[in-house]
Amino acid sequence: SIKLADFKGKVLIVDFWGTWCPPCRQEIPHFVKILNNHRSAGLEIVGINYERGDAAQFNDMINKFAEEYGINYPCLLGDDVTLGRVPNLEGFPTSLFIDPSGKVRLQIVGYHPYDHLEAVVQALLAEAGDATDS
Repeated sequence: SIKLADFKGKVLIVDFWGTWCPPCRQEIPHFVKILNNHRSAGLEIVGINYERGDAAQFNDMINKFAEEYGINYPCLLGDDVTLGRVPNLEGFPTSLFIDPSGKVRLQIVGYHPYDHLEAVVQALLAEAGDATDS
């Protein structure tokens, strides 16, 4: 398990996704690239996975998917309680962009192109840098 407090002082993306979700599959390589580019600047990503079917197969299925897609961040199995904490959840993927103080600054639903995700991350990291410079 992971707690939000584990990421205090970092910009965090929490991505709610599933291997069965075509827009999720399309977006995950963007998150991999963004983390490669910005981890040293204080970015972290956590994937929270929701699957359909036999729960006994989830771990193997997710691990194979993560290996195939080169996922470089932790992926956890989500539960109904966690999903219920996402305000106005409309579908998958849903990504939360959280600032270093732990405040959700943006919630996006569906596929977004790399340039959009990159711009959001750069803005949050710049803001975080400004805050630490003060």
